[in-house]
Amino acid sequence: MPQTAPAAGDSPVSYKTLLLRRKLYWQNRRRAPGAAMFAEMKMLEQINRKISGYDWVRAQGVPTVDYTLHPDPETALEETTLDRFVLKPAGGHSSQGVYVLTRTPGGGYDCAMTGRHYANDAELAAHYEHKRELQTDQMTRQVIVETLIEDSFGHAVPLDYKVYAFASGTPLIMQRHAPMHQPRHDWAFEFYDAEGRVLGPVRQRTPPNRDNMLRAPDCLGEIVEASARLVRAAGVSFVRVDMYATPQGPVFGEFTPVPNNAMESFEPEMDAVLGQAWTESLEALGLDYFAPLGKRRPVGATPG
Repeated sequence: MPQTAPAAGDSPVSYKTLLLRRKLYWQNRRRAPGAAMFAEMKMLEQINRKISGYDWVRAQGVPTVDYTLHPDPETALEETTLDRFVLKPAGGHSSQGVYVLTRTPGGGYDCAMTGRHYANDAELAAHYEHKRELQTDQMTRQVIVETLIEDSFGHAVPLDYKVYAFASGTPLIMQRHAPMHQPRHDWAFEFYDAEGRVLGPVRQRTPPNRDNMLRAPDCLGEIVEASARLVRAAGVSFVRVDMYATPQGPVFGEFTPVPNNAMESFEPEMDAVLGQAWTESLEALGLDYFAPLGKRRPVGATPG
């Protein structure tokens, strides 16, 4: 059944409800209701593209990884001279297809993400193509090669910091250790507020901070500040900002307009906190997330 606007006196709107509304508008961007909503969707579309997103973030004074763009993995591997680097799809939001690579003698590669050794370029490219066939909605033929950043704690696969950045503030940061070759029960997650206080297991169906292996990095405050700067500059109500912590400070990873394709669920208390932050952001920007879809705009239409 379609979502309906809450009536006066109803409980605050949940994050889950608003995330499902965001997914609806995101999937129907050319039918976004009203100029303000269309402008939000257009901005999210711009920064969601990896290359234009990197360029825009750098223009805001936030560091990103160094990268090169290639038409396919074969070309990328042939042209790359780095000894340690990341190979990843140029589009999509998934750890599928991400390779954290170190060259080995004889022309092979060790991958910290998959836990595999690839004997040569052809074997690695074939593995990428096989995964792409299984994940066509998440992986592109076009790929990016990124300089491998140094994790502030020395992890071979750098820890993710997924910042829930709203126009009204940052109530949650999710820290994630999840190399794809490890079983899910060996992954670890921790959650913090903007002040670095540990919030505990606030997200459903999520592995805990196993053996207390995770702790807040020294630059967590800088991560929060950089993410807040980006969401303010974008003028959007919410976007998840994925960051890394390095010895030199925070480095931008990517934007995620619809985290986990709207399938993630938080415990009720955190869901309410996130929902309140989003509601305040929508009100400040004059956005109605319960307005019906409008007429389809022509390709290339601009806000206004």
